[in-house]
Amino acid sequence: MSEAQTYSARPFSKPRRSFPRDANGLIDLDASYMEFLIDDPKDVPIIINTANKDEWLYQHVYFQRLFYTQKGISRFMKDMVLSQFCEAPYNQMGMRTREEGRLHSIYEEHVIAPQPEIQRKSLIDFSNIDILGATAIGRRVALVPEAIEHFSPGMGTPNGFVDMSSVQKAEYFDDEMEKTLQILRNPLVTPQRVITGVISRLTRIVNNERLKEETSSRIRDDRIYYPVRLRSPGFYYNLGVQLLKDQASGMENQRSRRSTFIALQTEVDQVELAA
Repeated sequence: MSEAQTYSARPFSKPRRSFPRDANGLIDLDASYMEFLIDDPKDVPIIINTANKDEWLYQHVYFQRLFYTQKGISRFMKDMVLSQFCEAPYNQMGMRTREEGRLHSIYEEHVIAPQPEIQRKSLIDFSNIDILGATAIGRRVALVPEAIEHFSPGMGTPNGFVDMSSVQKAEYFDDEMEKTLQILRNPLVTPQRVITGVISRLTRIVNNERLKEETSSRIRDDRIYYPVRLRSPGFYYNLGVQLLKDQASGMENQRSRRSTFIALQTEVDQVELAA
């Protein structure tokens, strides 16, 4: 185990219950979080900001912050996989502030991440979730360029730079979406209830019939799913740009390569999606 993973930011204030774990070392969300998620997932806001932050928040499943940011450790020694795993939005739950406080009064306040190999597998799953979001928003903007103002206000109508028609771009994103949905039916380690939560929340921000169909099918099979945090629409938008650029330049689909850098991005360049 690396130095970063054994770092402890502060001593426990008092003994608390340990979070139950799955066989792979991930937190068992069903056993530990279910009682605190008192709202229907569809009623949990996607955006939590100054207008509603007193009532809602996004709770990090793996905390505390000083641990995963590795405060006090040289930047040359930091474990970036650990940091990105703990900060990943798909490891955060939207919940009532009072329930978050109750959770912290019961369970341990310092939650160790699983073994590095499980973290890496999680990030591969998360990179595929990222691609799913990119295909949904990419398709929408390809067909309706003005929609970019909804997803990334202030950017303006994107200029075309790829020699493809709007329909061809939409068809490309449709194909990538279908491939990604198939991959996410057999994730490496991420629970299906997390993935269903992502898809259902993407459906709320993007009017995409295929995602609606997938959400309905999944909920028929299992009505329980989690109100996980999404990345910003701008992140998905810019990733869609890169996917389209790769396609236009004739690059082969390199999911394994993307898995090492998409999930580890913390900043997104301002680039334009071809309309």
